[in-house]
Amino acid sequence: MLTVLFKGDIDKLTGKHGSFTTILSVWNGMVGSGLMTIPWAFSESGLVLGVLLSALGFTISFTT
Repeated sequence: MLTVLFKGDIDKLTGKHGSFTTILSVWNGMVGSGLMTIPWAFSESGLVLGVLLSALGFTISFTT
């Protein structure tokens, strides 16, 4: 994985990454695993239920 360091992102004393790098790493893990499961979810649910669940997810995301 390519790590981009921002000025002030690493603590000089402890060598630990800052909050920005931690947040991006966690987000990358969640989005990556979510994208990998979408084709499996569609194949398990079928075409009609998959489209209905996608429309429901879109509606919830759009209204909130």
